Amino acid sequence: MSEIMIASKHGDIAIQMAGETGPALLFVHGNSASKEVWHKQFTSGLAANHRLIAMDLAGHGASEDAPDPKASYCMAGYADAAIAVLNGLGIERAVIVGWSLGGHVAIEMMPHFSGIAGIVLTGTPPIHRASMDDISAGFHMNETTALAGQELWNAEEAGRFSGTALEPGAPVADWVLKGALRTDGRARRMMFAAFVAGEGGDQAEILAQTSVPTAVINGAAEQFVNNEFIGAATYGNLWRGQVHLMDGLGHAPFWQAPEEYNAMLESFAAEVI
Repeated sequence: MSEIMIASKHGDIAIQMAGETGPALLFVHGNSASKEVWHKQFTSGLAANHRLIAMDLAGHGASEDAPDPKASYCMAGYADAAIAVLNGLGIERAVIVGWSLGGHVAIEMMPHFSGIAGIVLTGTPPIHRASMDDISAGFHMNETTALAGQELWNAEEAGRFSGTALEPGAPVADWVLKGALRTDGRARRMMFAAFVAGEGGDQAEILAQTSVPTAVINGAAEQFVNNEFIGAATYGNLWRGQVHLMDGLGHAPFWQAPEEYNAMLESFAAEVI
């Protein structure tokens, strides 16, 4: 694996890469996380036949805090930064793998990057623009999910949100807590405010109208989002005609059951590229 920084108008973006040949897969992490959540993909056999790239969103991980927070800490800004990463690496065609917030970023990229061969969404409900009904129905609203838009976190809140997101019931790893506390709190507050205000694309319509192959792979025991809402959504080109639910797993099935998740990811990439 190697790590480099790519300059963008959203600040320097940290990326990690593995593999040199085969289809390119860009991994985009969730709220207050980092590229390290994809560790079990990058240390698997996927790198033998794929070019893997994971990025830290602006204000997260090793990336810089955004020089213009309003322009960067929103779905459109994150999508623009992801496209800057692909352009900076000279990648013209890629599968985008998005977890939670990263899935929303992947959807936001679709009208703006013609080289998207397919997208993989995990833990991402497709929301109509500025629809509080969709937000209420698509997410399980509770004290933990409410932290998603809160600027300031203490250690308990950071551990509760990020630990539950990655592996519910397990002790919170030091790197998970460190990454959550490192995140620029403005990124949470401003992203959530922009999302509720309907800034950016209508993500439900984008997915309904697209011909881009879309794989939806969720944990069946999702604790952050509503799988019934996701299953009832309209998809223009849903992979294998179904939402894939992984038994007994939560918001991050790629972490909890990487071998099974990676196998589906590899199959999807082989079919779309």
